[in-house]
Amino acid sequence: MNASLIILAAGLGSRYGGSKQTDPIGPHGESLLDYAIHDSIQLGFSQLIFVISREMSADFPRQIHARWDTALKQGGHTLQIDFVIQDSNDIPIRPKDSFGRKKPWGTAHAVWVCRHIVQHPFAIMNADDFYGRSSLKIMLEHLQTFDKSPQDVITTPSPEACLVVYPITHTLSNHGSVSRGLCRVEEGALTHIEEHPKIKRSQSTILSTRNNYIQELSDGERVSMNLMGFNLSIFPILEQLLIAFFSRVEPNDESECYIPSLLQELIDQGRLVSVLTTQEYWFGVTYRDDRAEVQARLIELHEKNRYPSPVWMS
Repeated sequence: MNASLIILAAGLGSRYGGSKQTDPIGPHGESLLDYAIHDSIQLGFSQLIFVISREMSADFPRQIHARWDTALKQGGHTLQIDFVIQDSNDIPIRPKDSFGRKKPWGTAHAVWVCRHIVQHPFAIMNADDFYGRSSLKIMLEHLQTFDKSPQDVITTPSPEACLVVYPITHTLSNHGSVSRGLCRVEEGALTHIEEHPKIKRSQSTILSTRNNYIQELSDGERVSMNLMGFNLSIFPILEQLLIAFFSRVEPNDESECYIPSLLQELIDQGRLVSVLTTQEYWFGVTYRDDRAEVQARLIELHEKNRYPSPVWMS
């Protein structure tokens, strides 16, 4: 079955202090994004959609094609690659005022702008995260159970959704706090997801600070890293979620609408959100000081022949 992968690459990387999406961090100048592209090709995704900012629209596609077109051709792959600009004016409601905002509206809006181009049941992921190939594999296998009806059928099937959860201890940075969606799971289904914007390890303890309240978290917590999957009939519900969000937004508002809100909306409607569990270690460069550790992990993966050198070689 065909499946699409939406890669969210429009973020500004304010804590990192630069463009994490294309930072040459691997031993041969690979970005973390290059490893995701390699894994998606090896696993058999049929469409890659990169959500980018307008400022990236000239250089970013050229860099992707320069590195990957030859490998795709030599390997006989029929992967379709598309680029979508996350235009802040592409919203499902007439704004009360002109926002004039550069900062993206968040991950839910990033998925929304793909509605006219995504062709199959799809996964989403962040461009600047390393998820591990086995995590993408279990996601792809689950997408193959989703309804394959086209998006524009008159009678749409019920929205289907899933997410991959990681042990919280496999997702923390040693150099500062991180934002994670804490997941409550019962019998393989998500019952609640709650955004915790400031989680960090303090010696042997994991602490979350929300609304000036400090909470201790257990090592057994399971968290979302934005590796989620949906069938095409999710878009009407996403549209209603964004309409409600934008009806509340005021000029100069820095709010964002996050994709976990879509999962929570499905749960509130009594719909099933399947949970897929991985034991992979996530890693990424949330902070500049994370870079050396990520470089060491990538070198180790190459030394174990998990990836070719460079990674875009077939």
